[in-house]
Amino acid sequence: MGSLKALVPFAEGFEDLEAIGIVDILRRAGIEVDMVGLRGKEVRGSRGTVVVLDVEFGEVDIQNYDVIALPGGMPGSANLRDDKRVLQAVKEMYRRGKVVAAICAAPMVLYKAGILEGKRFTIHPSARSEVDNRALDVDLVVDGNVVTAWSAGTVIKFALKLVELVCGTDRVKEVQSSLLYGG
Repeated sequence: MGSLKALVPFAEGFEDLEAIGIVDILRRAGIEVDMVGLRGKEVRGSRGTVVVLDVEFGEVDIQNYDVIALPGGMPGSANLRDDKRVLQAVKEMYRRGKVVAAICAAPMVLYKAGILEGKRFTIHPSARSEVDNRALDVDLVVDGNVVTAWSAGTVIKFALKLVELVCGTDRVKEVQSSLLYGG
């Protein structure tokens, strides 16, 4: 199967804890993660954290990834939603049966891409107006290859679910043990 790869796009105004938490957990699980910038290789989060990214979006080949995970935050989620390359990447990954994931306000991207049609999902309550009224009031939803979570407070649970889907439960247990996280 080769090594597993994840794409995490960073847009200006991303939610710091979610973005870094996703990258950290996936890398702890042995998944190669590309932190991808929409505009350049440096971006500022909604809490002021400046991150130096691995690669720019135009340099990635979506065919090489097993997971795309969208961090939330505002205006980061809106910036992801408004980027045609991100929408196309989400659609392509979904079409290929790869794991497509979004946390906090970022499910609005999946909604705009049209992949939440007929799916169960959740989204941060402050972003409910960006999607239809089917969003569930739960912290994490998995529906097929689509994973959504509703807040920064669920980032570990969310990222571990991604690990489970692509690596299995044994790997999740290893990561949980290293974190002393009972989840």
